[in-house]
Amino acid sequence: MLKHARRLGLEIGIFCALHTYGRQLNQHPHIYLSVTRGGLTRYDAWKPIFFKKKDVEKVWRSAVIRLLRDSYFQHQPNKLPGFGHIRDYPTWCRYLNAQFQRYWKQYGKSRDFAASTSLVPRQHSTGGRTTLLDTG
Repeated sequence: MLKHARRLGLEIGIFCALHTYGRQLNQHPHIYLSVTRGGLTRYDAWKPIFFKKKDVEKVWRSAVIRLLRDSYFQHQPNKLPGFGHIRDYPTWCRYLNAQFQRYWKQYGKSRDFAASTSLVPRQHSTGGRTTLLDTG
Protein backbone atom coordinates (compact mmCIF):
# COMPACT_ATOMS: atom_id res chain seq x y z
CA MET A 1 0.00 0.00 0.00
CA LEU A 2 2.83 2.35 0.83
CA LYS A 3 4.58 1.58 -2.45
CA HIS A 4 1.40 2.20 -4.43
CA ALA A 5 0.74 5.50 -2.62
CA ARG A 6 4.33 6.65 -3.04
CA ARG A 7 4.20 5.88 -6.79
CA LEU A 8 1.29 8.33 -6.85
CA GLY A 9 3.36 10.86 -4.90
CA LEU A 10 1.34 10.50 -1.69
CA GLU A 11 2.33 10.05 1.92
CA ILE A 12 -0.46 8.04 3.56
CA GLY A 13 -1.03 7.16 7.20
CA ILE A 14 -1.05 3.61 8.52
CA PHE A 15 -1.88 2.63 12.09
CA CYS A 16 -1.49 -0.88 13.55
CA ALA A 17 -2.53 -2.14 16.96
CA LEU A 18 -2.03 -5.56 18.50
CA HIS A 19 -4.75 -6.75 20.87
CA THR A 20 -4.13 -9.90 22.87
CA TYR A 21 -7.54 -10.32 24.51
CA GLY A 22 -11.16 -10.31 23.34
CA ARG A 23 -14.16 -8.56 24.87
CA GLN A 24 -14.68 -11.36 27.41
CA LEU A 25 -11.02 -11.02 28.48
CA ASN A 26 -10.21 -14.35 26.83
CA GLN A 27 -6.91 -14.85 25.04
CA HIS A 28 -7.66 -13.78 21.48
CA PRO A 29 -4.68 -12.21 19.70
CA HIS A 30 -5.67 -10.05 16.75
CA ILE A 31 -4.30 -7.09 14.83
CA TYR A 32 -6.04 -3.91 13.74
CA LEU A 33 -4.81 -2.04 10.69
CA SER A 34 -6.16 1.33 9.62
CA VAL A 35 -5.15 3.19 6.48
CA THR A 36 -6.06 6.76 5.66
CA ARG A 37 -8.38 7.29 2.70
CA GLY A 38 -5.99 9.78 1.20
CA GLY A 39 -2.56 11.24 1.60
CA LEU A 40 -0.48 14.35 1.43
CA THR A 41 1.25 15.40 -1.76
CA ARG A 42 4.74 16.88 -1.62
CA TYR A 43 2.99 20.29 -1.51
CA ASP A 44 1.04 19.26 1.63
CA ALA A 45 -2.23 19.11 -0.28
CA TRP A 46 -4.67 16.31 0.61
CA LYS A 47 -5.47 13.92 -2.22
CA PRO A 48 -7.92 11.03 -1.86
CA ILE A 49 -6.78 7.50 -2.63
CA PHE A 50 -8.80 4.31 -2.85
CA PHE A 51 -7.58 0.82 -2.01
CA LYS A 52 -9.70 -2.11 -3.16
CA LYS A 53 -10.70 -4.22 -0.17
CA LYS A 54 -9.75 -7.54 -1.80
CA ASP A 55 -6.34 -6.22 -2.85
CA VAL A 56 -5.65 -4.87 0.64
CA GLU A 57 -6.69 -8.19 2.14
CA LYS A 58 -4.22 -10.13 -0.06
CA VAL A 59 -1.34 -7.76 0.70
CA TRP A 60 -2.12 -7.68 4.45
CA ARG A 61 -2.48 -11.44 4.83
CA SER A 62 0.69 -12.11 2.86
CA ALA A 63 2.66 -9.57 4.92
CA VAL A 64 1.46 -10.98 8.26
CA ILE A 65 2.15 -14.59 7.26
CA ARG A 66 5.59 -13.66 5.85
CA LEU A 67 6.49 -11.81 9.05
CA LEU A 68 5.43 -14.77 11.22
CA ARG A 69 7.21 -17.27 8.98
CA ASP A 70 10.43 -15.26 9.00
CA SER A 71 10.37 -14.85 12.80
CA TYR A 72 10.13 -18.57 13.64
CA PHE A 73 13.67 -18.92 14.98
CA GLN A 74 13.48 -15.65 16.91
CA HIS A 75 10.18 -16.39 18.68
CA GLN A 76 10.19 -20.21 18.87
CA PRO A 77 6.41 -20.67 18.74
CA ASN A 78 6.64 -24.26 20.04
CA LYS A 79 7.38 -22.74 23.49
CA LEU A 80 4.25 -20.56 23.46
CA PRO A 81 1.04 -21.74 25.18
CA GLY A 82 -1.14 -23.66 22.73
CA PHE A 83 1.60 -24.15 20.15
CA GLY A 84 3.36 -27.23 21.55
CA HIS A 85 2.37 -29.18 18.43
CA ILE A 86 4.67 -26.96 16.34
CA ARG A 87 7.88 -29.01 16.52
CA ASP A 88 9.90 -27.59 13.62
CA TYR A 89 10.02 -24.95 10.89
CA PRO A 90 8.18 -27.02 8.21
CA THR A 91 5.32 -27.65 10.66
CA TRP A 92 5.23 -23.91 11.41
CA CYS A 93 5.00 -23.14 7.67
CA ARG A 94 2.15 -25.65 7.21
CA TYR A 95 0.34 -24.10 10.19
CA LEU A 96 0.72 -20.60 8.70
CA ASN A 97 -0.47 -21.77 5.28
CA ALA A 98 -3.61 -23.15 6.95
CA GLN A 99 -4.12 -19.81 8.73
CA PHE A 100 -3.71 -17.96 5.44
CA GLN A 101 -6.58 -20.02 3.96
CA ARG A 102 -8.94 -19.28 6.87
CA TYR A 103 -11.46 -16.42 6.88
CA TRP A 104 -10.02 -13.21 8.30
CA LYS A 105 -12.63 -10.70 9.41
CA GLN A 106 -11.98 -7.44 7.64
CA TYR A 107 -13.84 -4.15 7.66
CA GLY A 108 -13.72 -1.81 4.68
CA LYS A 109 -14.72 1.28 6.63
CA SER A 110 -14.15 2.35 10.21
CA ARG A 111 -17.91 2.85 10.57
CA ASP A 112 -18.46 -0.86 9.76
CA PHE A 113 -16.07 -1.79 12.56
CA ALA A 114 -17.68 0.64 14.99
CA ALA A 115 -21.13 -0.78 14.16
CA SER A 116 -19.91 -4.34 14.75
CA THR A 117 -18.83 -3.36 18.25
CA SER A 118 -22.12 -1.49 18.90
CA LEU A 119 -20.36 1.87 19.12
CA VAL A 120 -22.65 3.42 16.49
CA PRO A 121 -25.83 2.25 14.75
CA ARG A 122 -25.40 0.14 11.63
CA GLN A 123 -25.93 1.87 8.31
CA HIS A 124 -28.08 0.64 5.46
CA SER A 125 -28.28 2.06 1.98
CA THR A 126 -31.62 3.07 0.50
CA GLY A 127 -31.91 4.41 -3.01
CA GLY A 128 -28.23 5.23 -3.19
CA ARG A 129 -28.40 7.31 0.01
CA THR A 130 -26.89 6.08 3.28
CA THR A 131 -29.18 6.41 6.30
CA LEU A 132 -28.96 5.36 9.93
CA LEU A 133 -31.30 2.76 11.38
CA ASP A 134 -34.43 4.22 12.91
CA THR A 135 -34.03 3.86 16.68
CA GLY A 136 -37.39 5.30 17.67
